[in-house]
Amino acid sequence: MSDLLEREGELAEIEALVAGVSDGQGRMALIAGPAGIGKTRLLDAVADVASRAGARTIRARGSELEREFPFGVVRQLFEPLLADEVERERVLGGGAAPARPVFEPLEDAMADPSFAVLHGLYWTAVNLAAERPLVLVVDDLHWCDRSSLRFIAYLVRRLAGLPVLVAAAQRPAEPGTDAVLMAEIAGDPQTALLRPEALTGRAVAELVRERLGADADERFCAAGHEATGGNPLLLREMLAALAEQRVEPRAANAGAVRELGPRAVSRAVLLRIARLPDDAVAVARAVSVLGDDAEPRTVAALAGVSEAAALDAVRALAQAEVLRPADGPIGFIHPLVRGAVYGEIPLRDREAQHAEAARLLTEAGAPHDAIAAHMLAMTRQGDPALVEVLMRSARSALGRG
Repeated sequence: MSDLLEREGELAEIEALVAGVSDGQGRMALIAGPAGIGKTRLLDAVADVASRAGARTIRARGSELEREFPFGVVRQLFEPLLADEVERERVLGGGAAPARPVFEPLEDAMADPSFAVLHGLYWTAVNLAAERPLVLVVDDLHWCDRSSLRFIAYLVRRLAGLPVLVAAAQRPAEPGTDAVLMAEIAGDPQTALLRPEALTGRAVAELVRERLGADADERFCAAGHEATGGNPLLLREMLAALAEQRVEPRAANAGAVRELGPRAVSRAVLLRIARLPDDAVAVARAVSVLGDDAEPRTVAALAGVSEAAALDAVRALAQAEVLRPADGPIGFIHPLVRGAVYGEIPLRDREAQHAEAARLLTEAGAPHDAIAAHMLAMTRQGDPALVEVLMRSARSALGRG
């Protein structure tokens, strides 16, 4: 099934933006729309086009769990490139030097003022773009931590003349989002706003016939459009559920389509997971608690299975289109899928899993911010050891400006 049907206009805009950045015309591409409309697929297209054009592409993703993690998205973007000492000295040299505290485990000392840190991060991007055009791709910008969002707003205002493209996806009016910063980014002259629309009835019918049979009845197809509103993710999940239940695409079955409706994602995902071995259920829940890019060892420990069994479960969940392909970082294919799994965990069990996740990350020597994110999801306990971790995380945030 094509994930980019009726996206010709957006794809043409992406091609033009990438071509422009190769000529030093820095821009911001902001893809805005509701959950499931295909924003992530368009970001994938940005990365593909940029890669073919020879640009350096680095990616990050905002997380509901880590939105209080200062500079979390910035660190996702730049830290992998700073692992090499020689490259680190080059990238963080000169005007980028004030950004060094962002990538160091400061806990007790205040760093330079915020403006200096933001300007240093700007020069970090400039230094990275010195060799070839740079494309920064950020998914789920609405869950971006405020520190990183401030950096993106700062960078966007200075993109003119730089070989840098920032591409991000956001859900408008998401609760908790910094509306002022988001409006500043969206309203900047360097920002190109892309708003993918819902699929038309004609496109939905094409996809229904592609998945369920070329002879699908027109009324059955129309029911699919009505039930999903043309939302590509809802449509994909609904068609998967209909295929699994062997529902024939006849007019008489249009009622079954309408019954699935907006519940398609949750019902279809949970049904697919329930059909997998118990290890897969435990691993899916563990990943929903830990968040994207969790280490396999930590996932296995939280799920209570061996690391080998966890990796087998990850492969099974990827094959079932619950997790991303098993050859990449562990994570769900879409936040709505993660929400369906996370929402099924009873509250008491969920808090217990966050507590265990905090313990495992502490033993692994994870950053205090990552541990604190789980503590904030737990019931207040007044435990001095937990309070100390939160205090260290706060001092670390202050140290990074």
